[in-house]
Amino acid sequence: DYTAFGYDFESAVINALAAPGFLDRNYPGIAIVQAGGNGGYGFGTITSPGAAVGAITVGAATSGHFWLALGIPFYGFRWGDVISWSLRGPTPAGYVKPDVVNIGAFGIAAYPVGWGRYWYNTPEDWDTFGGTSQATPLTAGVVALVLSAVADRADPTAVDPFLVRQFITSTAVDISYTPFTAGHGFVNATAAVIAARSYYGLPAPRAPVALFRTNSAVNLGSSWEFQWRVNIPLYFGYLLNNILTTQWASYLQTQVQQPRIGMTTLYLSVTPGGQAVGLITVESRSSTLSISASAVTLTPVYRKTVQLNIPVRTLGGYFTMQQLGFDETVLRQADLVVFRMAYPFSAFDPEFNYLENVRPVLWVFGWTDLNNDGAVSTNELTWLNFGFQVGTAVEVPVTKLSSKLAPSQRLVLRIDVRPVRAPYPSTVPVTIEVVAYKRTPAPDVQVMPTSYTLRPGQSYSFAVRVVAPANAAPTAYERMVLFDINGTTYVVPLSYIVTANVRVNTPFVLTAGRSDSWYNASEVRGANDWAWRYESGDWRVFYVSTPTPARGLYVD
Repeated sequence: DYTAFGYDFESAVINALAAPGFLDRNYPGIAIVQAGGNGGYGFGTITSPGAAVGAITVGAATSGHFWLALGIPFYGFRWGDVISWSLRGPTPAGYVKPDVVNIGAFGIAAYPVGWGRYWYNTPEDWDTFGGTSQATPLTAGVVALVLSAVADRADPTAVDPFLVRQFITSTAVDISYTPFTAGHGFVNATAAVIAARSYYGLPAPRAPVALFRTNSAVNLGSSWEFQWRVNIPLYFGYLLNNILTTQWASYLQTQVQQPRIGMTTLYLSVTPGGQAVGLITVESRSSTLSISASAVTLTPVYRKTVQLNIPVRTLGGYFTMQQLGFDETVLRQADLVVFRMAYPFSAFDPEFNYLENVRPVLWVFGWTDLNNDGAVSTNELTWLNFGFQVGTAVEVPVTKLSSKLAPSQRLVLRIDVRPVRAPYPSTVPVTIEVVAYKRTPAPDVQVMPTSYTLRPGQSYSFAVRVVAPANAAPTAYERMVLFDINGTTYVVPLSYIVTANVRVNTPFVLTAGRSDSWYNASEVRGANDWAWRYESGDWRVFYVSTPTPARGLYVD
């Protein structure tokens, strides 16, 4: 494609379909829910058309109930963490994706008649299913619930798709992840339906309903003009393009105002040392809202690495934090803990024939020693999250361990290097790293005012000022604007890009400046998955402009 994900032809079509009034004043628009893909854990693994601003793009989060269906006798399980392979943002332009997350690891699904007998010799035609392809239809089902819930007052086919987006994103549960990982948070179907019915004045359980929107938007007119001039010739050939371009030029002469795609995330652009201001508008429908606003970032507070030799077998071994030399007290107090596992490529594909010989699986559990024998048993484990890739590294995030572990439970890792095909060694040297993060005030973002009281039917716009450090690297940055509303926290994602002015014929080090610790401009973490598509990796985007035209770009 000539352009990057988000500005390609497929994304442009999604944006057009989601925009009321596009090409036709009477076109109502369509709410489009799109899977983001399973190319994570690396950043920038969002692809088209999920990168379209107009799509409600969904990532995959966990719900451990599926272990019951599989008959695994775990002591317990948790939900609401992002699975390792779920897509990560940002888009190449720096927009936040995904918009929300939903259950994708894993769900129980009905399958075709005969499925059970064919695969499992059982009359039950169901199976487990997962991925963002599971999270997305679940979210589309929530959209259907929202539209059907307002049918007594509004034609569901005429409801503005942006309003549907507001119902879904404004009620999402804050699960303590960042925008490029989870967007607004975990979809809350009940709250979305309550918000929709309250908006239309229909009977609903009494609850504080706040709807968020920002002043960020994408102009479809200029975007589609580019499609006709550049992308469509590449897609359909010049003969067809000549016809379409003539029709488009004729349509433009009618001077029909082309719509803009609104956003519930805030997107800003600055230069190093520069500043930009955006607006986040909060609307109250049925209740008085007491609002506190702040901007936070993730700050690493603990990092440690250990080297182990793991036997190559299905179950490598269980390790407590004490055995690994990790401070469990610090990890329990963190907002986000990330465990990483890596091992040499020489063990992964020793024959260099693009066929893996071993693969990693990393598990995170809470352990209750029920029989006090000091040995870990399956029925003593509370499953928190796990990660698996066909590659040399895997990463498993877990949030709010203090709320997911009982005081008597101990945090445990299970580390597997599983055999796939011979030859493979008897043991593999493995590096295990843990990084703990806390939400801290964002020094580069100011929200004004920090508190406000909204009466029913009122709205108010909070100003958000970004001041980029003078030594900021020219890349994308993610922040969380938190709104505490009547005791519940909601996330409005903020992304901003820093664009550096680079002189022609002058070397410029893209990674020399300061950047975030989580989405780090000068660090990639080995993400790759041979079982997925080409976007699976760990990508960084840099933004530069030149004061005079340049004929090329050389990157070393």
